[in-house]
Amino acid sequence: MTLRTDVSDPDAVEALARRAFEALGGVHLLCNNAGVLGGHQDPIWEATLNDWRWIFGVNVWGVIHGLRSFVPRMLEAGNEGWIVNTASMGGLVPGNSPYGVSKHAVVAITEALYSHLRTRDAPVGCSVLCPIYVKTQILQATRNRPADLTDPGPANQFYIWPGDTVDTIVKTRFDHILSRTNPDPRPFG
Repeated sequence: MTLRTDVSDPDAVEALARRAFEALGGVHLLCNNAGVLGGHQDPIWEATLNDWRWIFGVNVWGVIHGLRSFVPRMLEAGNEGWIVNTASMGGLVPGNSPYGVSKHAVVAITEALYSHLRTRDAPVGCSVLCPIYVKTQILQATRNRPADLTDPGPANQFYIWPGDTVDTIVKTRFDHILSRTNPDPRPFG
């Protein structure tokens, strides 16, 4: 079964979910795998609003729409299943562009998804895929950019948070990332 879908459009993703469940009787594997590069490699404050809208529309909202349309149906079916959200190594290293920022969001969304599924003992699990340099046509992503999203053209401390107790939370998250172990499903575990 195939259905061309604009993942930035919630109605299109909902139609895809409805058709998949009707045609297949269920979905056991959901891969939220759309992604676009875009904009320029200029300083982040020079990225246009349309750069941000297009990149986040596909990279972040595409994942959100996929989760909102598929996960309730998967959970209602009660069958074992798995969700793979494709981020990028760009979601684990400093984000230096709207693309990198969007992939950080996908990592964070998937961490939240993991926590919520685990704390509910759901039969559905999830992973975040963080590839690097996969031979795709993402560098030519602008060929698919909608015309209406095309453009004509403090203190000296970076990470700031209250108190040392947050240090443990941040260290624990990165320890899980570096050791490739599952995150703690408890908020601020």
